[in-house]
Amino acid sequence: MKDNAKKVDFVALQRVPKELIPGTTATVEVEYNMVGARAATLSASLMRKGPNIQISSTGDAAKPGQNKMKLMLPVPGDAPREAVYIVVTLTPEGASWEDRLAEDRTYRVKMAGMRMRRE
Repeated sequence: MKDNAKKVDFVALQRVPKELIPGTTATVEVEYNMVGARAATLSASLMRKGPNIQISSTGDAAKPGQNKMKLMLPVPGDAPREAVYIVVTLTPEGASWEDRLAEDRTYRVKMAGMRMRRE
């Protein structure tokens, strides 16, 4: 994989909190490789599961090559106390989500006070 990593765009979640506390910020650690664009944004979004509605988002400029980044994802005080997930995307500058270079997501997070559901 290491040899191929230099040739393809990828995003891989490395560490996310298991429980999200409304009114705080969650640290999302990501490893990525950017080769398919000169400039891109690495973003993390907190999503409401089911209707796939974005609750909050953050992002930062990605550097070319293979790198790691910590993104500080806000968890709003009024975030819904229901099933959520975190998605990270690598998107070329000026492009939309549909034109992303790479994506990763995890459903292994929950809002504080909720039980984790098995799927």
